[in-house]
Amino acid sequence: MEKDMKFTTAGEMEQDHRWVLSSHGKQKHVAEWVVEKYGERDDYLDNTTVQRWIAASEQVLADPGSEERSSLYVGPGE
Repeated sequence: MEKDMKFTTAGEMEQDHRWVLSSHGKQKHVAEWVVEKYGERDDYLDNTTVQRWIAASEQVLADPGSEERSSLYVGPGE
């Protein structure tokens, strides 16, 4: 099985779009921002790159193993 494909519960193949993301983009808080800001925008419906970015971010959110934040994150006051 190729690394960018996975089997769904129905036995169908579903493409994994997370390869388009940087390590920062694979963090849940960033994925939430992408889906919130771009998920419902009609002006990007025909933009393949943005649609992959949204799909990849949704996959990050659906993955229970995704990190909330990078171990390198330094927040305010830290």
